[in-house]
Amino acid sequence: MLRKLIINGSENDITNDNFPFEGFELVKSVTVSNTRSLGSRKEIEVHNEDDIVEIKFEDSSTWIGNATEFQEIFNLTGKRGMDEDGFEVPTALQTTSDRNIIEDLAINVFNFFKKKQTAIVGNAVHELAQKVEDKVQPQPGLFLLDNAMRKKIAGTITEVNKPFLLFIHGTNSNTEGAFGALTDNRQYGLWNYITSTYGDNILTFDHKTFTQSPLQNVVGLLQQLPSNCTLHLITHSRGGLVGDVLSRCSSSNTNVGFSELEMNLFADGSEHKKNMAEINALSKKKNITVSKFIRVASPSMGTSLLADRLDHYLNTILNFIGISTGIAANPVYAGVKSLLAEVAATKSKLSNGLEHLNLLVTAARISKQPKAKILIKALEKLNELLNKENV
Repeated sequence: MLRKLIINGSENDITNDNFPFEGFELVKSVTVSNTRSLGSRKEIEVHNEDDIVEIKFEDSSTWIGNATEFQEIFNLTGKRGMDEDGFEVPTALQTTSDRNIIEDLAINVFNFFKKKQTAIVGNAVHELAQKVEDKVQPQPGLFLLDNAMRKKIAGTITEVNKPFLLFIHGTNSNTEGAFGALTDNRQYGLWNYITSTYGDNILTFDHKTFTQSPLQNVVGLLQQLPSNCTLHLITHSRGGLVGDVLSRCSSSNTNVGFSELEMNLFADGSEHKKNMAEINALSKKKNITVSKFIRVASPSMGTSLLADRLDHYLNTILNFIGISTGIAANPVYAGVKSLLAEVAATKSKLSNGLEHLNLLVTAARISKQPKAKILIKALEKLNELLNKENV
């Protein structure tokens, strides 16, 4: 394990008020410089597996990770000399531009945090994830949209003679975040076309994505959808997986819902198997039809983003929020930052909403490609993911 980090620069005054990490204390902050002298050399002892670092780059992006894995995170093993188990933090990282030109991205500030000793027990990652979702999704559910994209609770819908357009958003998002821009450019006619085509039959499904799986999302969606309705889906990112599961419920399918083979991939009594059984029952009861389906940037064939490092994925989300909303002014940014800190410190997983995306895709593809080799690969992948879950 890495025991010491060496940074060249000047030490900053510490004030934890500016670093909204729940459960962590800022113990050292260094403004990084190219100056190499005895006075500029700052050493940080890494004593605990749950110490974390925050790196701020010159382009205003940020990276948060586990301090013991610093050199592995940035693929820097062997690029700097080790000094008594110490690792010298570089002043810049090499990146590749859009023109495939290697450039240096300077590190401006290096912050080191220790986890506070508190009486909190249980899964802190899930508790923080819930806090983030409560900010993004204060009122999840099925809503009707008017021609200004204003939401109202769908409630009981009885008129199902015409198709409904249904929007399904992606990870850590909502209707406004994923689809709100459709109303910004009315001169191009897209939103006008949607409203003139569907009229009052425009639905959107706001749902939790960190703490609930796509299976759980579809159970909730089916419970709220009107019976005997026809749906046209527009989905974004992870919403495509929710749409994939919902499409399996369509009465137009030869086999509606999940097969016995797919359900038997999961242990009796498991949450996934219970959700699949409930989806099958609701499919028969609701008798919905999915006749059109548009996916935008959906990981329906799997994604490597979540394969091994959830903290990498959350860092991507953090910087996207920061760039698009103004960083510290956004409460969601602070929530994701705290969640990321806990994930980096504990190397935890969010098994419901994120870690099982690839697992769901693997299981869903079996019935579409039932050749023996595909089945064997799927079962091997399933076993691999379940082993990771139990580590």
